Amino acid sequence: MGDNSRINWIDTAKGIGIVLVVIGHTRFFPKAIIDMIFTFHMPLFFFLSGYVFREKSNFYVAQIKQLLLKYVILSFAFSTSYCYLSGGGGTRIMLNP
Repeated sequence: MGDNSRINWIDTAKGIGIVLVVIGHTRFFPKAIIDMIFTFHMPLFFFLSGYVFREKSNFYVAQIKQLLLKYVILSFAFSTSYCYLSGGGGTRIMLNP
């Protein structure tokens, strides 16, 4: 019945993380508690996912490298064009309008 390849403490930590995400998106708790939950709930999921990640083949690594390269090129192109079209100053903040 059960899958023996699962790690119980990771499943428990993910469950607690899911409950904290739900609590964080409700308005029944004080803002300080919600802010505290938001400081670690997403890093918790990334840490746990990275802990159990096993590279299955070089295919995934090649795909990630290709996507990352495209992301960097497009991000650079969009940010440079935005700066050029906005007059070179990017976003301007007026402190005393």
